Amino acid sequence: MKGTLSSMSDLAPDARAFQSFLEALQAAFLERDAVLEQLALALLAREHVLLTGPPGTAKSALAHAVLGGIVEEDGKPSLFTRQLTEGAVQTDLLGPVDFKVLTETGRTRHILEEGMLGHRYAFLDEIFDGRDMLLRAVLNALHERELKQGPSVERGLLETAVLTSNRFLSEVVARVPELLLAFADRIAFRAFVPSGFARPESRRALLHGALRARTPVVEVTLPRSALARLQALVPEVEVPPEVLDALERLVDVLQPALAADASGEPGTRLFSQRTLVRAVWALRGAVVRDACRRERALRATPEDLRALGLFFATAGPEGEALEAVIAHTSDAREQVQLSMVRHEQRSFAEALGRALAETRAAAEAEARALELPTLVAETERLEGGGAPAVVLSRAVALLGALRGRLARPMRAEHRAALLALAGQVVRTLEPLLRGELDETQLRRAAELPPLLDAPELAAERGRLADRVRQAGVATRIRFLEEARAFSETPPASVEGVAQALEPLSRWSASLSHDDVEATGARERAGRAAAEALQLLLTGAGAVPGDAAGFARLRASLERAADRIHRLRPGLDLSPVARTLALGHVAALGTDEPLFPALERLEAADLLSDEVRAALATAARARPRAPSSVPGVEVEEALSGEAYRRYRAGLDGADSDAMRVLRRLGEDPAGRDALDDVAARLTYLRRWYDALHDALAPHGAPPAGPETERRLASLVTSRFPALVLKESEFARIDAELQSAASGPAARRAQDLRAELAALADGFGTFSRALLAARG
Repeated sequence: MKGTLSSMSDLAPDARAFQSFLEALQAAFLERDAVLEQLALALLAREHVLLTGPPGTAKSALAHAVLGGIVEEDGKPSLFTRQLTEGAVQTDLLGPVDFKVLTETGRTRHILEEGMLGHRYAFLDEIFDGRDMLLRAVLNALHERELKQGPSVERGLLETAVLTSNRFLSEVVARVPELLLAFADRIAFRAFVPSGFARPESRRALLHGALRARTPVVEVTLPRSALARLQALVPEVEVPPEVLDALERLVDVLQPALAADASGEPGTRLFSQRTLVRAVWALRGAVVRDACRRERALRATPEDLRALGLFFATAGPEGEALEAVIAHTSDAREQVQLSMVRHEQRSFAEALGRALAETRAAAEAEARALELPTLVAETERLEGGGAPAVVLSRAVALLGALRGRLARPMRAEHRAALLALAGQVVRTLEPLLRGELDETQLRRAAELPPLLDAPELAAERGRLADRVRQAGVATRIRFLEEARAFSETPPASVEGVAQALEPLSRWSASLSHDDVEATGARERAGRAAAEALQLLLTGAGAVPGDAAGFARLRASLERAADRIHRLRPGLDLSPVARTLALGHVAALGTDEPLFPALERLEAADLLSDEVRAALATAARARPRAPSSVPGVEVEEALSGEAYRRYRAGLDGADSDAMRVLRRLGEDPAGRDALDDVAARLTYLRRWYDALHDALAPHGAPPAGPETERRLASLVTSRFPALVLKESEFARIDAELQSAASGPAARRAQDLRAELAALADGFGTFSRALLAARG
């Protein structure tokens, strides 16, 4: 439900009733406009209010008048009232204990209907006179508006509570500092009611009113049903991103400013995540409140943030009225409290000014980035007319630019300006599309509707598409002819198929999907293209085995596939992909390594089971190079280069074919596997011998710096890390054990003995170095 209140005849009476109720309260309670506005926001946003101030300032009367003036259908208010004392207990506020439940189950259950959660509104007087534990329970109930009773949770009716106290906030802080923080985090609005008036005429009016009644009388009531309908509007208020951005800027400046009170008193607003969420809902309530006074859209603007002064700052006298009250106040504690109010109000005004200025600057910067003046000039130039081909080309470029900008996040006013320009372009093109257009111009016109893909331009897109379809009779005929010719005789190359599909897919975009003949032509052309591609990829030499040739062919296929899917969405092209992958494997020459081809196919998501099997077969067919184990120089052994070479795979010991089989999850069994182990074991022996010759040629050195240096060199070589931390010896032994039966068993036993000797030698060598260190 978006719009303005005045345009909604069923809600306009509710808005007038709400406004009349507040005006009657303002007339009865003099110089309390800010507090009443705060209460109005609390009622709309279903939040709570804390009123503090010296005794005798009509806080209780004000709370009773507001909450008691909201009446149900029976003409009575749903109001719970209680004055807290030191002896107050939870049953006084949450309702008496249900003794039947207690005696039957042993569980404590409050009769919710008789407590504050069983009423729409609650007035808790002298809130700070209650004990700390009771106040915490009250705060939780006010915040959650529910009561956990054993295994069940009962939801209450409570919407808004007004809490009053004769104490100054500084007194509360002195007694229990963390209690004020708890209130600041859970009670959305705070107000201070001073002991005196700013204007002498207010005091005279008060005395004259006392001749009629002891307390102000408000005869106007507000039906709760009217308030409920206004409350239902609050979630409907739109809060654009630029307003949230301005709110963030406001909070960033305001939070440290409120903490810098020269009086030394702690702030009354805690900037928690809960507070920021409440600020958004208070802003929405402020928009609805403003819409009760004047016609406006239910959409927040940065200027609406001014109303949050009643949320972030303590409400009370403002401006000159505040200064007059401070000047007439003799109570030092009240002067301190009023000074805090002034500090909060000034801090908010300064923070809001900065936030709005930064928001305006950001809006101007965004407008410059969007190049709005240039786009406006181009739109006006388009309206100037010209040759159809020129106008259409300019329109495609302009709508493309607008589409790109509309895809970005931006402020609502800039988006509205871009949308208006797009609509203007459509209106300019409509007369042109009623005339005769040649084939080239029709092609350009068919490009226009897809550029209007913003949701707000759906109507313009549909209207323009209709115009293009009406102008596209010749295009339809051409498409049917070309599609029939393509289906009968597709081009004899992959690139030729891709090029021939380009105009077909473009022309097809301008034709209705309700056109049965055109849909059939699309279907036939798409299938003919897929079959032609599969045929072109079959046979010797059709698919290159080298990486560069495969990449070029695949790029042509991707262009063709994209145009097939534009022509016939959802057509299964997996047979074409499978043929491409199998052809690539079959075309790999003996000099072309298999492993890079495997990675190419894996990256292209072409590694089906059939392709994996073909790769495995090709790998097994490749001749094994004889194992050639390189030597290990001392410098390589010590620097870690030997480790890197071992891990990268030894030439011959970890051939291209074996790497392919391992990547495919297959174990190259038999003599080849033992050759691999033997090569690795030989390399490890040569590496160890180089380390031994360099670090202990004559046995372990005596204790001292030299021993520490040799131990450090051993660690740097990464041989200990390989065999101990990475368990390479254990891994090799496990491979040899798996080959301990069958024809290769004898060789596997010999290799295990060699591995054991190497492990014993390294163990003796490393222990000797460690013992020499002492």
